[in-house]
Parts: sequence; structure tokens; C-alpha cells
Amino acid sequence: MEITHKKLRREQAINTKKILLDKAFYLFQKKGYDNITVEQICNELGLTKGAFYYHFKSKADIVRRKFRLTEGNLLEIYSGTLDSPPDVQLRSIFDYYINYFQKDALDEIKIFLKIQIENHYKNFSITSVFQKNVLTNIIQEGQRIGYFKKNLDSQETAKFILTYLYGLLLEWCAYDGEFQLEAALNNFYETYLKEVLFIKK
Repeated sequence: MEITHKKLRREQAINTKKILLDKAFYLFQKKGYDNITVEQICNELGLTKGAFYYHFKSKADIVRRKFRLTEGNLLEIYSGTLDSPPDVQLRSIFDYYINYFQKDALDEIKIFLKIQIENHYKNFSITSVFQKNVLTNIIQEGQRIGYFKKNLDSQETAKFILTYLYGLLLEWCAYDGEFQLEAALNNFYETYLKEVLFIKK
């Protein structure tokens, strides 16, 4: 019986955290991140501040958690292509970014970037160990079996890809989504990355 109660409490906690996350981002996107307080989020959901701080350390922590969910989706994409050739794996990562960074995600991305800058990129994409590792692993495997050039440092190449990606995202946000991000990412992949990284066959 005790196990059932513990399981129920755990499920309730997970559900409450998800509701908090979704509601907070809805408010951020509707009124602006800087215009919403923890108290307002709690009032919207009928929760105490104590309940909020049980799940999240701060407003910024909400953004970090949301970002981790996004990385979880990227892991699914990567895991689903492990039996594919490295060039297919790499292309699937780019396709994931293209599909994720759509106009309806613009406000969310602006919040991500704002919090990244305020936190000096701590625990976020440009310094994300997870995303770098995924790209590094793909590149190393491609070098091992002859898809990618071996004279390139795999970690530096992964960092280069992420840095370029986030440069494009900053430009996309600066133009309020009126920048052809998909075309720019495809151009980077097809024109530059293939030239630099791929072994011509």
C-alpha cells in the first residue's frame, strides 16, 4: 500500500511540474519573460510559492528545465539513427534543428537566448556537454569508417557547428523571425560543412 502511495505522489509531483512548466512558458510568451513574476505564475495555478520552489529554483530554472526536455527530444533522434551511416546521422541532427526552430517557437527561443546570456551560457547549448558529445560522437564515427576527414579535430568541429548555429539563431531573433533560418542552415550544411568535413566520393 505504501508503494502505491509513493508512486501516486511521484506521479502527482511530475504532473504538477509539467503544468507549472507549460503555464509559465505560456505566460512568458504572452506577456514577456521580464513582465512575469513567480507570484503571478503561482496565482494563475492556485499554488503557493513554497510549492513553486519545491519544483523550481527560479524563473530561469524553468527555462533550463524546458531546454533539457528539448535535449531529450534530440537524444531520441540521435538514438533512432545509431544504425545509420554517420552522414545520415549528422543530417538528421540538422533536420531536427530546422524542424524545431520554426516561427511559432520564436518567443521560446528568445527566452532561451536571454537566459543563456544572463547566465553566461552556463548549462546551455553553446557549452552544452550533451549536444557537443552527440556531434563529436557522430564525427568521430564518420572519421573512423572513412566518411569524414581525419585531419579535423572532432570536438572543435562540433563546437564550430554549435557556434554557427547559435549565431544564426541570434540573427533570426534579431529579425523577429523574418530571416530564412532553414535556408541558412541548409546552406551551411550543404555548401560549407560538406566541403570542410566530408570526404568526396
